[in-house]
Amino acid sequence: MSTFEKTYQVPFDAATTYAHWISNETVIAPAASMNIDPRVGGVYQLVMPGGFSMNGTFAEVDPGKALKYSWLWDGDDAESVVSVTFTENADGTAVHIVHGEFTTQEAFDNHATGWDSYVNGFVEHVEARTGGS
Repeated sequence: MSTFEKTYQVPFDAATTYAHWISNETVIAPAASMNIDPRVGGVYQLVMPGGFSMNGTFAEVDPGKALKYSWLWDGDDAESVVSVTFTENADGTAVHIVHGEFTTQEAFDNHATGWDSYVNGFVEHVEARTGGS
């Protein structure tokens, strides 16, 4: 149905951005925990308060440059796919997200809002751990 696609500019080099993106320590509210095994066939799990989770599997891993993984919420039967590329530039890193294969407009809208919130929280998280950009 719909595909969310957006590029976010973050003020960190690509190596730092990628390292935090795949870190189990990068828990952005409202998430409670992360379980990430960044290798083809490895898991990408986002656990929410109360144990509800999103479970995915990495299909592509190009360290420092790109990731592709499935995305499926508990109790949902509509799996979507996330592709993320990290391109370093003079201002830090452009993080390009393509999240597609949504089957409803509601799912598209919820994830589009969720990605905006996630990236804002991600920047705050990395700044807090690195002392800024």
